[in-house]
Amino acid sequence: MIHSKPVQFHEVEGDQGHDMVRHGDDYWELSGEIDLSNVDAFRSALDAAVAPGRPLRLGCAGLRFIDLAGMRAIAAVARNHPGLHVVVEGAPPAFHRCWRLVAYNMGSARVEVVP
Repeated sequence: MIHSKPVQFHEVEGDQGHDMVRHGDDYWELSGEIDLSNVDAFRSALDAAVAPGRPLRLGCAGLRFIDLAGMRAIAAVARNHPGLHVVVEGAPPAFHRCWRLVAYNMGSARVEVVP
């Protein structure tokens, strides 16, 4: 069951963790830090947030940091759920740049990164 209150993941000591808060049917607001230390929990939360026939919209205005492992998790959720369209909204310029550098904006992953 997915709750509309914050879901916090703190995998290791000193980890700031991240929150994933549901707003409406298909919009999730991310905040905090997503990196290799907590990416498994993030990946599980993304999989649980997928609703058949709906896009998965991820608001990133409150996201302080995301590393390549977190970006891979976003690309993987789109790849692993046929027909799913993921929209990443409000990501900082560094996210856009890294997304292009690793060529996630090319190929078959159905992820749209918008300002």
